[in-house]
Amino acid sequence: MSTVTKNYLDASGLQAYDALLKGWVNGSSNVPTSSPVIFRTIRYDNTNIYFYHKAEATSSDTADITVPLSGADVSKALAEITAIVTSLGGTMDTSSPYTVTFPSLTTTAKETLVNAINELDSAIDTLNGDNTVIGSVAKSIKDAIEALTVNEFAIATNNNGVITIHGISETNGVIAPGVNSINDIELVKLATTGKAEDVSIDDTGSKLTATNVEGALSELADSATAKTIYMTNDETLGTDYAAIYKIYQGTGNTQFPQQNELIGTINIPKDQFVDSAALVDITYNDGHLYDGSVDVTELIKGAGGTATEADAGKYVKLVFSVPDAPTIGKSTIYISVKDLAHVYTGGTTAEISVSIDTSTDVITASIVAVPATKVNYTEFETVGAALTRLDGAASVQNSVSNKIATAIEGLDTQSDIPIAAYDSATTNITLSSGISEANGIIGAGTGDDIVISPISPTAIDSLFV
Repeated sequence: MSTVTKNYLDASGLQAYDALLKGWVNGSSNVPTSSPVIFRTIRYDNTNIYFYHKAEATSSDTADITVPLSGADVSKALAEITAIVTSLGGTMDTSSPYTVTFPSLTTTAKETLVNAINELDSAIDTLNGDNTVIGSVAKSIKDAIEALTVNEFAIATNNNGVITIHGISETNGVIAPGVNSINDIELVKLATTGKAEDVSIDDTGSKLTATNVEGALSELADSATAKTIYMTNDETLGTDYAAIYKIYQGTGNTQFPQQNELIGTINIPKDQFVDSAALVDITYNDGHLYDGSVDVTELIKGAGGTATEADAGKYVKLVFSVPDAPTIGKSTIYISVKDLAHVYTGGTTAEISVSIDTSTDVITASIVAVPATKVNYTEFETVGAALTRLDGAASVQNSVSNKIATAIEGLDTQSDIPIAAYDSATTNITLSSGISEANGIIGAGTGDDIVISPISPTAIDSLFV
């Protein structure tokens, strides 16, 4: 491990440096010729520019550098200024102090820059005037709008009940009735009379003799009597129907509708009633289903249906009958109980066994075996006891808090680790190479120390040589 030495500037050295720097800035100290030249004051007059190293130098001080102004440069600048004054109609003195004079202007004088500006300003004032000022924009707009006034005119005409709506034209802002007939819209006479006789019809099928709506409605009313509909409720005694409705159409006597043409019959069947109901066991044998000894395959599977052993089981048997129906016998239907509700079965895994008593619909679950790893924390400690211990306070042996507290206490450093030292004799400051850490224990570093010593006055003086 080596020592690295660095220097620092203390208060004493800073005071020495401050005194030297102020003397150099205010010019009381000599300016080193080997350093870059810094001028702190610049003065000038009509003939020269003066540069001083001294701050706030006056005319009584001797300039470090004097730069004369060239006569050619002054003459060139004066010539350019004189040309500008002359172009504006003025005159300029040829010697210092230079005075510029412009002649007074009259209404007959030639236009100058000032006169042109005044005329432009007057014109702008006129343009910005209100609508009573002649030549203003506002008055021009007002006069143009007033010239657009026209007398009222009609845009629609009535010719014997036919209304024609014309368009509107505009020329230079003046509105007038339209002159292009293709934009006209005509409303038929119905629009003004409201009568059906004024509305014509287009009988493309030649089914009417009338030519307007009024006549067509009359023809339809006259022909409607030949399309009268009659309905009868015939006798149902001795039939299988609760009601029989017959529909006739024609011109026959209303008291004898049967004289008209029969166009339809509506038969209302008699209501069926449940004669009996039962829960039965359907068995399977050789592709057939049996209710006792009766083959009911067709009732359950339909005509031509095929049964399987899975179709056997409990069914709801409903027998229907129709009172006072001489030709309708009793009818039977079967409804599978399995179709009315889900059928649940038990099962067994390595840990739990579930059984279902179909006679009582009671479901029972039994624990078969549970691995020790799912219940016991250790051979002699249950999971509940282990959680209680782990959640205990720092005073509980082997709790999480107890183990953390013990680990933290073991991190204590036996003695202080120095990171800096001061030598009052040399005023040096020594910074240790750093600190180290191993498993949480802090110790001294193994790098290079750094020694910071003050800058000597001799070193500061040498900066101004």
